[in-house]
Amino acid sequence: MTIIIASLIAIIMSFSLWNINFWPTDAKAYYMKAAAQIPDAKYISSMHKYFKNTDLPYVMHGKEMFVLSAYFFQELMGDMETLRPFILVCILAVLLSSIFLHVIAAQYWGEKIGFVCALLFMTSFWPYVYVLFVKHQPLGLMFFLLSVIFLNKKGPKLIGALYYFLSGITLCLSLFSSTVASLYLPY
Repeated sequence: MTIIIASLIAIIMSFSLWNINFWPTDAKAYYMKAAAQIPDAKYISSMHKYFKNTDLPYVMHGKEMFVLSAYFFQELMGDMETLRPFILVCILAVLLSSIFLHVIAAQYWGEKIGFVCALLFMTSFWPYVYVLFVKHQPLGLMFFLLSVIFLNKKGPKLIGALYYFLSGITLCLSLFSSTVASLYLPY
C-alpha cells in the first residue's frame, strides 16, 4: 500500500510541477551550471571549478551526487534548460524515502507501524517544501535510509560483509548528496 500511495503522490507532484519553472531556487544559479560542466569534467569534483573565482567557492561541496543525479535525468529527458530534471530527482528521492522508511520501521516494529511511519512522512509538508525549492536534502535522506536498510540486513558471512560494504557506499553517497546528511550520522 505504501508503494501505491507514494507513487500516486509522486505522479501528482510531477504533473502539478511540470510547467512551473520560475520559483526562487538555488538550482538555476548553482546546480544547473555545475551540471552543464559534467560532460567536460575529467572528475566529478571538477564541477567545483565553476565557483573558483567567486565568493562561493565551496557551494557545491557535499552536493556532488545531487548534481550528478540531476545531470543523469537531464540527459535522459534531453532537457538542459529547465528545472524539471532537478525536480524529478527530488520527487523520486521522496518516493523512495517513503518506501525505505516503511521497510525500516516494519523491520523494527511490524508492518502496521511501518505503514503509519511512511504515511506520516508522505503526508507531512517538509519533504515537499524541499521538492518545491529544488533542494538536495531529499536525496541525502534517501541514500541514508538505504544505508540503514543494508546495515540491518543479515546473511551468511560473505553476504553479510557485502551488505556492510553497500551500507558504507550508500552512506558515502548520502554525505555527497546533501550537506545536511552529516546530521544523520549520530542517529
